[in-house]
Order: sequence, then C-alpha cells, then structure tokens
Amino acid sequence: MCISARTLQRRLRESGSRYRDELADVRYQLATTYLRDPRLTVADVAQLLGYSEHSAFSRSFTRWSGQSPQRWRAGDAGDTRRPHPSRRPS
Repeated sequence: MCISARTLQRRLRESGSRYRDELADVRYQLATTYLRDPRLTVADVAQLLGYSEHSAFSRSFTRWSGQSPQRWRAGDAGDTRRPHPSRRPS
C-alpha cells in the first residue's frame, strides 16, 4: 500500500473503521470463497487465512456467519447475505 502503519491507522480511524474490523472483513470474504472449493478442507481454509488452529477459525466463522464453516458449506454456500463481520459483536 506504500503507507506507514501509523498512516494506515490514522486513515482507518478517520473513516470510522479499525484494522481489526478490516481484517475480519477480508478474512470472511476469503473464507466464503475458499469454502466454496470442495478440494479445500476447513483446516486448509484456516491455514490460508493465517489461523494456527482450525478451531480458532471455526469459532471466528461461526461468530461472523451464525453457523459453522461445515454447515455453511453444506447448505448456504451460495448465500451472500450473511452478516458483515465488523457489524457482529465480538
């Protein structure tokens, strides 16, 4: 992005956002993309998103979407109306 960490923090604050929220948004979007690929396990998706444990990813995904990654994959893989991660309580 060619900006310092401090500048990024300041710009996010000015826009009313936080780095943590932006990271959750990106991880959620990538997770739903990866979970649509049947070749990837939930553990693979967790690793691709930077989680050291797939259980931590599963907890985050459940908080974001209201259901486990396995359940989302089985039934709602096409549903893009899931709650936005930064809008959900942490």
